[in-house]
Amino acid sequence: MGVSLQWSMVSPDQQEEVENVHESPGRAEVAPDTAASAEPEDSPLGLSRRGMLVGGGLLGLLGLGMGSAGADASGQVGTTNDPLTNLHTEKLNGISLDLNNADDGQILKYSGSTTLTHSDLEVSQLVTDMSAFEVGIGATGGGASRNQPSNIRGGHEANNTDNNSFGASILGGGDPNEPNEITRADRSVIIGGQNNIIDGTPDNADYAVILGGLNNTADAPHSLASGKDADTGGKQGSFVWGDSTDTTVTASAENEVRFQAGGGFVVEGTITATGTVTENSSARYKSNIRPLNRGRSSVLDLEPKKYEFNKTGNTNIGLIAEEVEEILPELVKYNENDEPDAVNYSRVGMLLAPEVSENRDRLETIEAAREEFEETIEKLEVELDAKDARLADQADRIEHLESTVENKSILLEGVQSVVDEKEARIDELEAENTKLETRLSAVEIELGFGGVTADASVADD
Repeated sequence: MGVSLQWSMVSPDQQEEVENVHESPGRAEVAPDTAASAEPEDSPLGLSRRGMLVGGGLLGLLGLGMGSAGADASGQVGTTNDPLTNLHTEKLNGISLDLNNADDGQILKYSGSTTLTHSDLEVSQLVTDMSAFEVGIGATGGGASRNQPSNIRGGHEANNTDNNSFGASILGGGDPNEPNEITRADRSVIIGGQNNIIDGTPDNADYAVILGGLNNTADAPHSLASGKDADTGGKQGSFVWGDSTDTTVTASAENEVRFQAGGGFVVEGTITATGTVTENSSARYKSNIRPLNRGRSSVLDLEPKKYEFNKTGNTNIGLIAEEVEEILPELVKYNENDEPDAVNYSRVGMLLAPEVSENRDRLETIEAAREEFEETIEKLEVELDAKDARLADQADRIEHLESTVENKSILLEGVQSVVDEKEARIDELEAENTKLETRLSAVEIELGFGGVTADASVADD
């Protein structure tokens, strides 16, 4: 029984053209009239009718055929008398094809012997070890010769994987003038797009990936480029994504993730960084540089709030864009409806710089005054110490004087006591003198001197 395999990308008309198959024991062939009519004819896939038959036969052998086609044991694909082309293999020629009793939907299976036999497709066979042989239209790389996985090349026929790569895949895209290419890059992948290049020359770009897009280059191991004009710059482990502008974005360090996103990079959720978050700030990237001249910053008028996000209900703290717009509109990012949407928090701290600078000047002034006051205080302390010394000396002198005065007071008390005694003695003598005068007067009277005083008597004599 013949093997009829189908590929959904073929139109019904094209399917009918390649399904005219007759059976023969042990082989499946395309009818001669079909082969004879295989004139060059454009198709939606850019393939001629002949190319479609060749591709159908090849993919039929792999169990991925787009219609019925024939192949013989020598590896010829097409009709018996007029093969369209030889099926390129390194180990298939000389292996017999056993199609007896084959059923629709079965695939050919190579078990390491000299025969390809039909069998049912199993899930485990969807990922196949192709190291035993290589299959393709034309050269497909040197994987089998090195006992390594073969390359897969899809998309435009101009796409290319070189013989220095194995296990590499170009899954689509490409253009006659700007194909996708893989060079010296084992197990690398280009998903699609145009003019995307994985090139490991002179070393390798193993395990590199280009997701698609235009003009992207991945030229280092474990690197990834996508978008437009993204270039890993030979930096191993780099991840570069370019936007739709005509500016090339290039990795500058190994294991770097670099995005060029002119429309912004939006994350709904939490971003955690264990390293330092920086911004390009060199004057090389700037023009028309001038002072801000805001005077006293109004950033101090911003009022942080506590809130819950409507989507997640998570509690957070921060600023409200509408409130920031009223004070510092340059910190606000607007959405497509020109509504306040986000706040540039990285600039909030920067606007504190004038305030910090002013406070620094004030602190420097206060510090200078404090130093001057400290010098004055030191001088006053020296003066006070001198005065304290003088006061201590004066206190000693006063104490000495007091001691002297006290001694003199004691002496005066003694003198006073003597004076008092002498005065008392004088008083006694005066009293005795008075008594003597009285007696003398009495004696004179008795002697008849009458009232004549003694002085008078003496005078008369």
